[in-house]
Amino acid sequence: MDIVLNSKPYTDMLILDELIYISMRKYGVEYSVSIEFIESIVRLYI
Repeated sequence: MDIVLNSKPYTDMLILDELIYISMRKYGVEYSVSIEFIESIVRLYI
């Protein structure tokens, strides 16, 4: 639990790239929807 309380969260940019790629290829999610998700949710932790 100490590691969670004493560490800052971060996001690896490669993970965001994979999120966009897999969302489009596997689930048919449009690029703009993935970017909107990243900007609204994930961006808070970058």
